[in-house]
Amino acid sequence: MRAAALVLLLLGLAACGDRRSFDERYEDTGAKLEERARAIDGNLANELPADGAGNAAS
Repeated sequence: MRAAALVLLLLGLAACGDRRSFDERYEDTGAKLEERARAIDGNLANELPADGAGNAAS
């Protein structure tokens, strides 16, 4: 019984952690996704050949 009460208390405290509005969290997540997408695009641009020489078998 004590363990269940402790778990409920911890869950209640965890739910109170982020008090930002949905819109603020949405904008933050969108910004993070855009940053990750730019990083992925940059990595792909660095790995792919610029002149298309990698597609000689086509």
